[in-house]
Amino acid sequence: MLTIPWLFTSTMRDLLRYPRYHTLHQQQQEQQQQLLQQQQQQQQQQQTILSTTQTTSQRVSHTNTTPLSPKPHPTPLKPEQVEVQAKLEQHQQQLQLQQQQQQQQQQQLQKQQQVAATVAGAGKQVASSSATSSPQAVRRSAPGSPAVPTKRDQTQPKVTDSPRLRRVVVVVVVVVVVVVVVVVVVVVVVVVVGVVVVVVVVAVSVVVVVVEVVVVVVVVVVVVVVVVAAAAVVVVVVVLLLEVVVAAAAVVVVVLVVLVVVVVLVVGIVVVVVVVVVVVVVVAEVVVVVLLLL
Repeated sequence: MLTIPWLFTSTMRDLLRYPRYHTLHQQQQEQQQQLLQQQQQQQQQQQTILSTTQTTSQRVSHTNTTPLSPKPHPTPLKPEQVEVQAKLEQHQQQLQLQQQQQQQQQQQLQKQQQVAATVAGAGKQVASSSATSSPQAVRRSAPGSPAVPTKRDQTQPKVTDSPRLRRVVVVVVVVVVVVVVVVVVVVVVVVVVGVVVVVVVVAVSVVVVVVEVVVVVVVVVVVVVVVVAAAAVVVVVVVLLLEVVVAAAAVVVVVLVVLVVVVVLVVGIVVVVVVVVVVVVVVAEVVVVVLLLL
């Protein structure tokens, strides 16, 4: 009994695990594509900056050179050339740093792709375990040739062919049977207790009525014996009236107790039936939710 909820939760977790991995894999792929696009844009921007700086440096150097009269010693650089060279060196350093960062990012992306591929492969293995476990999953063209999937095998496996779904259905059926058995046992116990209480109340009421009848008989005998005295007759008549009133009150009390017990039994049976109906409806909704999730 204690293993049934654990088995049900484990199967539900396994069934819901593959879609979550699939969505995570898609999100990782989208992030990787965005990072690659950003890197390509940065590279294009860097290339344009380099091309512009190179063209400006070439123009400055071309204007400063004198090819007709070469000098043995180079002329000192102008401030503009110094600034251009410093910018070129800074751009080259930035390019090297960015290339290193891109390499690190590519390595991280490759690792993430490997992890995502392993996760997706595990999910696909879980999803295709029912199809691969059947003996008609593949057909062989020749005794020594590899397996070739047929058109029937290439289709998606049915939801009812999954062993996990079968296990969930078995667990749900077992839970429903256990709940019904417990409800039946509770109903039987309530009915037995109610019958015992009714029998005890009826027995006590019968004893009370018998005692009252005996008392009335005794009083009648006493009245017959003491009928000679007129004063005694009045007293006896009053006593008889009181006894009759007490007996009637006792009968009324017994009838009320029996009615109360019967009402309690009927209400208990109705409550138990309502609980059984609610449990069956909840179990049916759980089965429908599981089928919709699959």
